[in-house]
Amino acid sequence: MLIATDILIRDNQHALANPSEASVFWLALAAAQWECGRLEARVREEALKVLSGGSDLLQWDHDPKLLRQRRRVLERLDGDVRGSLAGRQRQDVLDDRIGAAVLPDRRGRVGHAHGRVRDVAQDAAVERAHRVGVAAVGVAAFGPLDLDPESASYGTVRSTPKRGWQRAPVLALVRAGLDVPVAVDTDVGAAAVGEWRWGAARGVRVAAYVTVGTGIGAGIVVDGHPFHGLGHPEFGHIPAARDPEDELTGVCPVHGDCLEGLASGPAIAARWGRPSEALPADHPAWDLEARYLGRALATLTLTVVPGRIVRAGGGVLPG
Repeated sequence: MLIATDILIRDNQHALANPSEASVFWLALAAAQWECGRLEARVREEALKVLSGGSDLLQWDHDPKLLRQRRRVLERLDGDVRGSLAGRQRQDVLDDRIGAAVLPDRRGRVGHAHGRVRDVAQDAAVERAHRVGVAAVGVAAFGPLDLDPESASYGTVRSTPKRGWQRAPVLALVRAGLDVPVAVDTDVGAAAVGEWRWGAARGVRVAAYVTVGTGIGAGIVVDGHPFHGLGHPEFGHIPAARDPEDELTGVCPVHGDCLEGLASGPAIAARWGRPSEALPADHPAWDLEARYLGRALATLTLTVVPGRIVRAGGGVLPG
């Protein structure tokens, strides 16, 4: 079965035949996969060829200001892509650099995340100024988010333990300075749409995308649209019956022993004294994890009745 990368390559053969468009394609795809913590080796290799050869910068030498901006963008991407060679996922890199949520802006100032979001929006504006076909921008952000279009805080991060992101108006920051439509949804909601359109959930009306990592979340898509009610789903915080063999009280700062509090990456580390990636495949942690996730997926199946469930998330399950 074709995966999303194969489909993108197949559908963009006309761009890949043009060296200048091909460089933009591989860099954009590498950046997107790295942001999701899923940078494929073949995409990384193609991106490194572009970054090492410097061919992309030749398209910007007509404007010194744009050239400087583009060089800074590529320097950051080069560091991210090369850093992935060590097998580190995006969240690990952020945790090591900046304590998980306070990001440095282009001037090297470490402060509120708002400045970094503005940088990303400026990158999109630079791309559009160079007429590379930026017709719209989609923002996939961690939650909780205000996704009520009638709300004054639409597109704003709500209460979160992540430093620097409390009440961050992500949608407004990205919209500023852009003359194209901008949409926002949760990271899992956007991923669910991607799987429905290009990936493992193609061909079904209703699908669920479940990620297990630092947290636990689920995006639900119906006929290509992410499902929202009064807000977006909070699958990770559904009640979970603690296993009789489990002595962990739960690590969720709000609910304690909800699903995320018992089955997320931090819960595994707290229970066994080691991160999940350090546990062998035959460790008893995985039988317990399978019981927690199996019950949760059964609940999801019985309530949503999806045609397919796509499970994702790095650094939790073996293999």
